This record gives sequence, structure tokens and C-alpha cells, in this order.
Amino acid sequence: MTTPEHQQQNRTNQDINTVLRNKDVRIDDVRIVSIDGLDISIIEYFASIEIYENLFLNNITGRISLIDGSNLPTELPLTGQEILIFTFSTPGTEPITLTVSLDKISERIPVGGERSQVYDLHFISIPFIVNLTKKVSKSYTGKISEIVRRIFSSYLSGPDVDFEVPNIKTETTFGSHKFVIPNWRPQAAINWLAQRAISDTHPDRANYIFYEDLGGFKFVSLTSLMNGPIREVYESIVTRKEHDTEDDYESTHRNIQSPIIVRGFDRSKEIPKGIFSSSLMTHDIVKKTWDTASYNYTQEFDSSKSLNNWPILPVSSDYFARHADSKQYFSPKHAGIYGGVRIASTKEGEQVNFLEYPDNSRQELWMLSHDSLINQLKSSRIEFDIYGDSNRRVGDRVQVIVPPMKALGFNNASEVDTLISGTYLITKIRHRISLGGHEMRIELSKDSFIERMPDFIQYEPEGIHS
Repeated sequence: MTTPEHQQQNRTNQDINTVLRNKDVRIDDVRIVSIDGLDISIIEYFASIEIYENLFLNNITGRISLIDGSNLPTELPLTGQEILIFTFSTPGTEPITLTVSLDKISERIPVGGERSQVYDLHFISIPFIVNLTKKVSKSYTGKISEIVRRIFSSYLSGPDVDFEVPNIKTETTFGSHKFVIPNWRPQAAINWLAQRAISDTHPDRANYIFYEDLGGFKFVSLTSLMNGPIREVYESIVTRKEHDTEDDYESTHRNIQSPIIVRGFDRSKEIPKGIFSSSLMTHDIVKKTWDTASYNYTQEFDSSKSLNNWPILPVSSDYFARHADSKQYFSPKHAGIYGGVRIASTKEGEQVNFLEYPDNSRQELWMLSHDSLINQLKSSRIEFDIYGDSNRRVGDRVQVIVPPMKALGFNNASEVDTLISGTYLITKIRHRISLGGHEMRIELSKDSFIERMPDFIQYEPEGIHS
């Protein structure tokens, strides 16, 4: 396996004396801000905080655990309309400030002779709560990425939102559409648009996602994430002896700190989702015509737009990819609805010529591939613990190097486990920050392998060498 250039973000202007242990974290403040302007620090009650990022969910969630000797829920009181502001950083990185909305309070358990109590405050990103109070009922024209930005800025981060909301980063989409959003929640509308979005850079890929990480909101394609730089290389090796040097701090943060949990395929669930093959039948109610389209995983696989070089099925004996009835779609069409889809083709001076699709929905371009491409990434996953690193985000492209999982007596000629090792996207992160430090559990997913799957299996048991 080739290892691309290591692209981890540089830790600049670092005071070497600040690196004491690998799990070190600086907690600057924990504050609660009420709707009427009350702003108090609760850092003296802080026990721990867990923050959850998920590539396939729209919002950050989490909980903060408190040991409270002041009876804050009653004395403030807490009403569920408060904002939690938490600022932290790992050594040598810029501080991160998380501003979220309190969602619920857990059971409150008395301790210390009932003179104090422990409980959790659960939180979620502010736009999610704002989303529950609004509906979108409006027509839009333009690129899907532009429509998403307009919905986000008008409904989730507009002037009537009292607290600052992270910006949204969008990747330009292909074509210009006309849509009518029929009284939906803003995030539901964005998710619906994500299903139909196709990258302007990769017009054969329909795999947009809408998610939030610690850096803000993203509306991007999985293909763009898969073609991003390698952010880190994780190795399953014995942790080196710690020294108070920057180089050692960097290297130990690449060590996997727990046994690797490997989650492999589940074909009985994957096949009905249309990962490997599917078919689409459309009926144009204007032209009174039927059309069909099909999807074949092996034929559609493109190593330049995947994480690794080889598909997850054998190239020649791809039994599942040959059966288009594994998942069937039916969708009505309406030629000329909303005027079709306009796509800029050439530009000569000030004159812009357009190609036009007669069908505004273009189901053939996204319906089959979207479900397949999204679920391919969920087919091969691993999970393990690492030291806390506030530079890492869901959506980061990373490499994992794992030796073969064999007993010592067996032949270990191969340097890496070819099914587990490879290039992944980080799809989940659980940050756990406490007075004991910052640890992360990460889930990584990939859609391909570093070596070709054999078309025919020939297994010869290896003897145990004495």
C-alpha cells in the first residue's frame, strides 16, 4: 500500500512546555447564557463533556455532566431555552468554542448527604432547535447548492436567531433547477435537495450529504471528501515511550489506543438497499412514454473517485451486481415541468449558451446512484480510540495501517491486513473531555479495498511454524 504525503495540519507557535501528557486538554470556560441575557460560568461544577459528530446526521449533539452544589436547575432556573458555551483546545491548536442549545436535563441524583447532585445537560446545535419552529413554503430557482445556502441563511441563521450560528460551506452543484418546497422544515428541505444534488466537478456522482462538525455546517459530496488530502495516518503499534517533545507528541497521536472493532458486510441488508444493482422505471405523464434505467455496481465503480483502488466485490464474479431487480424504483415524470433544467455549456464573450433537460427532476441521474454510493461507504467500518486531537473532523480522509490478525505461530508474510488497512473517511467522532484529559473514539468507513478481491477462492491452510 502506498502512503500519500502526510497532510496533518501544522501545530504552530507551540510552547513545548505545554505538552505534559498525550491526553492534555485546556478547558477555558463553560458558560450558560439565558434567553434574558444572564451569563454565568459553571466551570466549577464541570465533570465531563461528550460531543458527538456524525457524517450522516445534520447536527452535533452531546451532553455535559455536572456535580452541582448550588442547585442550578432551581436557582437559575433552567427552562430549556438556555445556550451552553464551551471553549477548549488540545496542545498547540487554536481554541474551539462550541455554542449549542440545551435540549433536556437528565435524572438528578443527590450525593453528599443531599447537599449536592449530579446530572447531565444534553445539548444539540442551535439550528436544530430553530428548525423545529419554522417551515419553508416557497419556490426556488438556481443551482441546488445556491438554494441550500438561501434556505440556511433565511431560516436557520437569519436575523431573528438570537445567537451566532456557524456558517455553511457548500460545494457547487450541477445544473439549474426550479423547485417548490411544500411547507417543510428547513433541514428536511435541505436533506431532500441533497438526494437530488450532483457535483459540478463530478457530474456522474450523486452523493451529497448535509452535516455539522466542530467547524460548522457542510453541504458537500462524498466524492470531494474522498479526493481530499490525507489528514492523518493511524497505526496499530505498541505506544512509544512518551517524552516531552513535539515530535513524540505528534507520533503518539497516530497510535491506535484500543483494540480495533471491525464491522464487515451485511449482504442481506445491503442488497435490498440497491448497493450493487437496481432498476428504475419512469412514466412521462405528458408524452405517455415509459423508460427504464439500471445500475450495476461493478460497471459504475471508479477507483479515481473512491477511497481505494479496488471494489468490494470480485471484478469478474460480481453475482450481486448482475441482478437489477434487487431494488426496483418507479417514478412518474413530467416533461417540461418548471421549464426543465438549464446547464451552461459554452461562453463566448458575453453570450452564454445553454443545454436544457426537459425534465426538471432527472431521476435517472441521481435516484439509483445516490442510494448505492451512500450505502457503499457504510459497508466496511472500523472503530477505535485515539488521544484527543481537536484538529480532527468527520469527513477527514485518513489512512489506517494494521498488521494481519494472526496467531504468532502462523506465517505473517504480509505486512498489513489488506481488508482492514487502507484509506478511510472519518464518519463518527465521540469526544470525551474531562479533568483527566481528552480522548476520542472514532468510526472510519471505506467503500473499496487496497487489493483486488479474488475472482475464485483457493485456500491452502498455513502450517504452524515451530
